[in-house]
Amino acid sequence: MLMISRRVGERIVIGDDVEIVVTEIHKSSVKLGVRGPRGIMILRGEVHDAVEAANRAAANAPVEAIAAIEGGGTKVKVVAVRSQAHEPASASPDRQKEPR
Repeated sequence: MLMISRRVGERIVIGDDVEIVVTEIHKSSVKLGVRGPRGIMILRGEVHDAVEAANRAAANAPVEAIAAIEGGGTKVKVVAVRSQAHEPASASPDRQKEPR
């Protein structure tokens, strides 16, 4: 593991596309900003671990459990959520300024 010291406003660049910026430093925490292309998923470590565990559990589920879900016993709706934090202000119709 590479250990790097940084101060507020300083950054770390990973490859050509990912940048990590130190935005705040407190006594027991550090706030980081992460910039990257839309195609790269950026997750907190604990969220990534939970998704991996859920995927492993689903992959190891017995066939009967999957058949029960597909047979209509349980309806599962998957909804994609996209954060507006990475969208430029002009991309969202709500944020566009009205002509004067």
